[in-house]
Amino acid sequence: MGSLYLPTSSSIKSHIKMPQTPLHLPLKAYLMTFVNYCIKPKHRYPDTQAPLYSMSNLIGGFFVLFVVYLLLMAAMSPLLGLDDIPHAMTDLQDEYGPLGIFFLAVIAAPIIEEFLFRFSLRWFTRGFAIAFFIFSIGFAALHIFNFTLQPSDYWKIPFLIIPQTLLGFYLGFVRMQFSWLHGVLVHMLNNLIPTCLLLASEAMGLELQCLTFLYH
Repeated sequence: MGSLYLPTSSSIKSHIKMPQTPLHLPLKAYLMTFVNYCIKPKHRYPDTQAPLYSMSNLIGGFFVLFVVYLLLMAAMSPLLGLDDIPHAMTDLQDEYGPLGIFFLAVIAAPIIEEFLFRFSLRWFTRGFAIAFFIFSIGFAALHIFNFTLQPSDYWKIPFLIIPQTLLGFYLGFVRMQFSWLHGVLVHMLNNLIPTCLLLASEAMGLELQCLTFLYH
């Protein structure tokens, strides 16, 4: 008679797809993972909707990035005269009012833009790195139309879209390492902060023109 085969735990795991558990990294390590991913993007999407990293990594990474481009724009704007360039948000405030601005900036724009620039990334199994860069830079380039530029201002374009460029790379990373919905939520959070500050400042009779650079 043949010997009785009893499956081991390792053999069971090899045949059964185990649920994915979110990985919590120290924030510094998570940010380095993001930087390395931007240098060499790889198509890696979770088998389930469970994120590869924890939500604290996701939110912490976003706020670090937000502070970075906030400080960059605050430093460069007065030096390069970026504050003098009219932004579309000013006209939209007059046309749609606070509720309309909130809907357009915090709800509609993130959903539409994430669908256009990130939703299909999952299916670029070939040429993924090229697609990743094209969609990220294309996302930033779209926001050039937020500004009313004169020919003498064209050289300022790369500086004007620094926030959108950085966030475009981060949202692409989030799309592939978390899910499309996570990217939408991060995008909404990014637009929520300047929207609330601008509406509050308008109610108090103040001007915070520099915050319009943060809209994505």
